[in-house]
Parts: sequence; structure tokens; C-alpha cells
Amino acid sequence: MGAASRFSRLPYGETFSHRATGRCSSSQLMIDFIAKAAGLPFLDAYKDTNGDFIHGVNFAVAGSTALSVDSLAKTNILSPVTTSSLGEQFDWMSKHFGSICNTSRGGNDINYALFQGKSIKEVKSLVPSIVQAIKNAVRTVISDGAVRVVVPAIRELKKELPNAVIAYGDYYKAFEWLYKNVDYLGFDTSTKQRACCGSGGDYNFCLTRMCGAPDVPVCQNPDQLISWDGIHLTQEAYKHMAAWLVDDLLPKLHCSS
Repeated sequence: MGAASRFSRLPYGETFSHRATGRCSSSQLMIDFIAKAAGLPFLDAYKDTNGDFIHGVNFAVAGSTALSVDSLAKTNILSPVTTSSLGEQFDWMSKHFGSICNTSRGGNDINYALFQGKSIKEVKSLVPSIVQAIKNAVRTVISDGAVRVVVPAIRELKKELPNAVIAYGDYYKAFEWLYKNVDYLGFDTSTKQRACCGSGGDYNFCLTRMCGAPDVPVCQNPDQLISWDGIHLTQEAYKHMAAWLVDDLLPKLHCSS
């Protein structure tokens, strides 16, 4: 989203050396913790013209989608033209291979639809197209160099590309585990549904006055809350989810010491 976005300014990143990092959280994200677990440095963003991608790459771009802007427009869903689609990212990946490539896609396609008042039926109708876009992008980059739908697509890709290691990390199941264990993990259970940075309502969240806007307050203890800004999670929440995902993913990666 660039230097003009609210994510490039405090309070985003405030618990990371008290400076903004461009990450949509109080500080580090799941990919940061996964990279640490693999013994790698922080991964540079793929749009960083001075990035060092020898160890891997981070494709996180605020608001990015699986479907292209044109594809979304055909379904009467508007998305910011400044975002990065999955196809663009995999085109980049085909030229710059890293040891870890992180991309989590599809959520924003659904977010944009919900924010614009689309029904659950309309949102569900997007899922096959989103999954197909992901599948096509993965197939393209390998040839060039909702769970019931995604997992079968991955199985098909593994048959088509037997030499590729394709692993599916279940973000939803990791979050479900986190939410069910908030007390055990040390979070404040009385505020588990409220955002740390935000204003208004039962959830401390308002679309017209979001975190980063002038005079929007920030809680004193973000590591005790799950939600950072009502959309993204806190560093502490991402840390626990990353640990769950690492345990789940390692056997799938066929790594040997």
C-alpha cells in the first residue's frame, strides 16, 4: 500500500523497537515467526526494490486478492486498484525463487464483498473462482520454473507436479485453536473479542474510524489481546498461530535433518 498507508505509521509496529514496520499488526506477523523457526532472517517484501530474496520472500500486501481487479469487477465487487493480485505475485515468483514463499490469499476477495453488503450466498459463489485462481497460479509458476475446495485442488496439483512440495496451512483451524485456548495462552479472556487499537461499539471497531486515524486510542497491553485493529491480529496472537502451523506443516514438507 506504500508509504502513504496507515500501516506504514505508528501505532502499527509499535511493539517492534517502537517503530513502524509496514506490517498490519502491533508488530511481527506469522511469516516472521515461521522464518525464525526455520532459522532464517526476516523475509523482505517482494516489492522491495532493494530486497534480498536469497532466503525467501514475503508476498504480504495489504488488501491483495486472489482474483484480479477485472475479475472482481465482473462480479460487481470493487477492490482498490493499488492492491496486488495472486497472478502478479506468482509471475514475480517464477523469476525469483526463494527457499520460503509465503502467500495467503482469498480472504480479501471475501472481505471486499462483505464490506459492500453482498449476501453470504453471493460470497460463497466466489469460492470456486478464488480456489481456481490460486490453483492456476501455482501450476503456472511450477511449470515455469474454504477447506473442502482447497484440499482437493492441492491433491490434484501434487499429482500433476510430483516433484513440487505444496503444503496447505489451515489458518482457520489455527485461529480456532487459539480462540479456544485464550485463557491457557495468557490472553485477557474478558476482552478476547475487542480490538486493541480502535474505537466504538462492543468490539472497539468502526469502519469509518479505524486504527491509525487521528485520536484513535490504543490499549496499553496489546500482547494480552487477540485482535489488533479489528481485522488483523496482535503479534502475540500471530506467534501462537505460527507455532501451531509450524507443527502442522513440518511433516508435510518432508524435511530431513
